[in-house]
Amino acid sequence: MNAGFELAHIVLEGFGIALVPMDLSHTDALFTLALQSDTQTYFTQVHIETIEDTRQYILKMLRERYSADRYPFMILNSYGEVIGATAFLDIRTNHKGCEIGATWIDVKYRRSKVSTAAKFLMMELAFETWQAERVQLSLIHI
Repeated sequence: MNAGFELAHIVLEGFGIALVPMDLSHTDALFTLALQSDTQTYFTQVHIETIEDTRQYILKMLRERYSADRYPFMILNSYGEVIGATAFLDIRTNHKGCEIGATWIDVKYRRSKVSTAAKFLMMELAFETWQAERVQLSLIHI
């Protein structure tokens, strides 16, 4: 793996939000987010109906994280409450590139600075720390 794409424990903070690594402790919060009226219709192709579906989704994300294909985050507000999720996708260290996507935002925070701030923090890490040459924003990613 390219040393410039360090994928150990990553926490990004700024603009009143924090991006923390997704883990199983986020199951309940992600389940609540997934059940919002249009999250699964417009923001993801994932189908979550139960808490177990959510747990399996997180386990899939963690497997992809450990294989260095994806790095999923939970988005927290300044009070530490989960308000969304996002991820680096298709991490390609040998091509110095990655994607940003799989973003879900709590309905109360849509059309706010949250999505823009999260993407800025991720791009800052990718370009300035990892020295990426390409970062793609993905609207649909399974």
